Amino acid sequence: MNRHTNITETAGETAENAMATPRHWPRRLVRSALFWIVVVPTLVAAIYLFLIAAPQYRSEAQFVIRGLDAPRSEANGFGQLLGVSPVLDPSAKASYILIEYLRSPEAIRALKSEKIDLAAVFRRPEADFVARLSESDPAMEDLLKYYRDKVQISLDSDTGITRVTVTAFRPDDARTIGEAVIRLGEARINALNRRLFDNTVTIARDEFQQAADELSGAQKAMSLFRNRSGDIDPQSSGKGEQEQALTQQAEIDRQRARLADMRRYLSPASPQVVAMQGYVSSLEAAASRNRGRLTGSPGAVSQRLGEYEELSLKQELAAKRYEASRLGLQSANDRVEKEQLFVIPVVRPTAPEKPVYPKPLRTLATILLGALLAYAFFMIVTAGIREHSA
Repeated sequence: MNRHTNITETAGETAENAMATPRHWPRRLVRSALFWIVVVPTLVAAIYLFLIAAPQYRSEAQFVIRGLDAPRSEANGFGQLLGVSPVLDPSAKASYILIEYLRSPEAIRALKSEKIDLAAVFRRPEADFVARLSESDPAMEDLLKYYRDKVQISLDSDTGITRVTVTAFRPDDARTIGEAVIRLGEARINALNRRLFDNTVTIARDEFQQAADELSGAQKAMSLFRNRSGDIDPQSSGKGEQEQALTQQAEIDRQRARLADMRRYLSPASPQVVAMQGYVSSLEAAASRNRGRLTGSPGAVSQRLGEYEELSLKQELAAKRYEASRLGLQSANDRVEKEQLFVIPVVRPTAPEKPVYPKPLRTLATILLGALLAYAFFMIVTAGIREHSA
């Protein structure tokens, strides 16, 4: 009888427990959620922040890029209202170019050439397993991602100051990387200046040299012509010969008229007539020789004049090209001088004295607040489910 009674009581308790389970599972779930959502993450974070996390040091450097004549262009108020971006001046353009370079794989290779092993720096023995670089020989993509996280480079568009912040596990590492990054920036700006020089001054200088050689050749050809012909200026010589020919012809015409008058009242055999005929004949011979020097005969003025005019034209064109190239070279030099850029350090990187990470109390408080918010959200959802099931 007692045995039957115990069996009956046990069965009743089991049924009651089964009946009670659906009513009490939300309470147990809430207690379990509080533990896993709030207590566990906060405890894990506290263990990591206070016992495991390695200190990280930050070094900061600032510099500006300026030229001799590089005014900043800013949009006016109406342009800003319309969302119109200002036209960037060469300094701002160079700053953005430099930032992209310093964040590129090429910068990592350049740092390696300066004996800075970023993988070793980011895997110091004192670094913890969470913050350090995961691999000792990482792929370029992985190293670049980690490098961009530890080396932050930004430009203040209002002041034009480029800020470089380097975070490392040792103060000297942070300062060394910061100094190397500044050197890379200066080297890249110098390379841009050299390219600007090559693209402007070098080309203008080559054109100027070609024009100078052409002018020199034209002057030498003119000197050879004058030495060969024995005539400094055939144009002036031809003009003199032509004036002389005109004078001779006028004299011949006048003497011929006198001879005609003498023949009207003197005998052809008269000594005066014979003398006048001889004089006119000599004038005609001299005029013929003068015309031969002007045209017709080898080495005549007309032939020398044609060659001289051709050489003179070449010399004149060469002189104009020389002057134009000289002005172009001067303009290129002025442009390079105005557009040449310089890296002006504002703040040099220094070795930090205290770490910036971790900040255990602040970080732990943030994690606890986030966990409490997540727990509150979970409670709201659980309450809704409980009301719906009831």
